[in-house]
Amino acid sequence: MDWIQKLKLLAKHFEGYPNIPEPPFMLALYVMIEDPWNFTANELKSWAFSEEKTIPDQDWELSVANSGYDSLVLDLAQDESCPSNKFMLVCLYMMVGDFLHCELSEPRKKEIITLANKALESKISGVSQWGEKTLNIMKNTSSFVYDEWCWLSENDV
Repeated sequence: MDWIQKLKLLAKHFEGYPNIPEPPFMLALYVMIEDPWNFTANELKSWAFSEEKTIPDQDWELSVANSGYDSLVLDLAQDESCPSNKFMLVCLYMMVGDFLHCELSEPRKKEIITLANKALESKISGVSQWGEKTLNIMKNTSSFVYDEWCWLSENDV
């Protein structure tokens, strides 16, 4: 029995007891993410390549999108061997959507445009499409529709 199975068994054993972390917190432990809003690049990569597909937080997409690991998110989105590549593509959309909805700082805009230009070179059509859409929306921010960028699922990309 590996350590993930042991933790799952332990969590099941303590279900219903007071002062025991809820299962979403325990699931974050399974993939070695101590804080879903302040994680390391290695934790993100470990989660992305793990078999565990439960997200460590209900707003995990937003957390990943604003983590500062933009290049890693792009790399994972275009890595066909990554089980979470579509999730990472959703995070790229969330990154742009959240920026346009909230931030609009010039330095962040330049970072996203640089990332989008890198995405144009991707052999993964969904990633290159994200790059193209991102560059277009950055030129014409008035055409931004929040739901088209921030409410996507892995089935939408």
